[in-house]
Amino acid sequence: MKIIPAFKANYNTNYPKNNKLPALQESSKNSASGHNVSFGSFKSGLARFFDAVESKGFFAEFLVVDFFSMILPRVLIGLNRDKEKTGEINYKSGIEEAGRELASGPSMFLIPMGILSFYQKYAPASHMSKDALGALTNNMEQVVEEINNVNLLRNKDHLNKSLANKLFEQAFEGIELDNRQDLKNTFSELLNKAVKTEPKSTVVQWFKRVMRLKQEPDSFAGAAAEFEKHIININNANKVKAPLDTKSVNLVKNGISARKLFEDFHNYSKDALTKLTKLNFTQNGTNNFKEEAKIFLNAIQAVRSNLKLATAVTGFLAVGAFLLYLPKLYQQGNISPAMESAKRAMAEAEHPAKGGANENS
Repeated sequence: MKIIPAFKANYNTNYPKNNKLPALQESSKNSASGHNVSFGSFKSGLARFFDAVESKGFFAEFLVVDFFSMILPRVLIGLNRDKEKTGEINYKSGIEEAGRELASGPSMFLIPMGILSFYQKYAPASHMSKDALGALTNNMEQVVEEINNVNLLRNKDHLNKSLANKLFEQAFEGIELDNRQDLKNTFSELLNKAVKTEPKSTVVQWFKRVMRLKQEPDSFAGAAAEFEKHIININNANKVKAPLDTKSVNLVKNGISARKLFEDFHNYSKDALTKLTKLNFTQNGTNNFKEEAKIFLNAIQAVRSNLKLATAVTGFLAVGAFLLYLPKLYQQGNISPAMESAKRAMAEAEHPAKGGANENS
């Protein structure tokens, strides 16, 4: 028998150029075709399922993973607890396992989210970073220093506009810009839209998305995107040196994103400036009201900075308290199924003859 050298085999006309025999090629095609027929619908359905879960956000993804990895296996284990001894399905254990797992998993998210929403409603500035809160407070003190009439401290529109102008001056100080005044006016106008609109609750948005309810246009997000576009235009118009991030505003050490500044301006105005306009200032012809305003601004800065830690601590304690109380909600009797199982095992060890498939004690 003549053996064809390996280096010639690839070029021999008696063999296919891809080194596959016709029968092998046909078999491969049939195999692939059969694979698509057998599993194509299953694969596409699975892909659609995971795409749908991903579109609902991280919380929905967590629930799906928690269900298949924790809830379902533990419920099945509970239902089958001591089945080989009693001969019956342990519904009591299954119900308790389901109650504990269904309540404990989502509570890790829902309770902190509820506390976060509470602080956001009554102390919006507590959601700002320490540096951003300090930057807005420092600029607001400069605004107060330039005010000569105490009535202007009760005019929130004037305070918002003056603060926005100060932020522009600090952020773009020493930068050469054409039409600087026009850019400044637009900056102030767009930033003040943050005060006139309200950001949508992330919890409500998620719920509507999951329940496939009608989504209303998010005017706050649209205004934030418009402000971000203006910041990009300003940074690109910089004739001295282009910034590394055109979407960033140079108000803090490492800069702050335009969208975050838009959100922080909303929170600061809704919280600190609203409370500032309601203070009872001294009106005796002197500038004492300026000092009173500055003292208040520094005080609220300190309080809101500490509230960030209070939010985390409150969330931790609330989740812990809920988990401690949780057994009272799902427990079906005075003795847990695990304890019943332990007692059954002890009784069987003491009296082996009483064990058996029909034991229901």
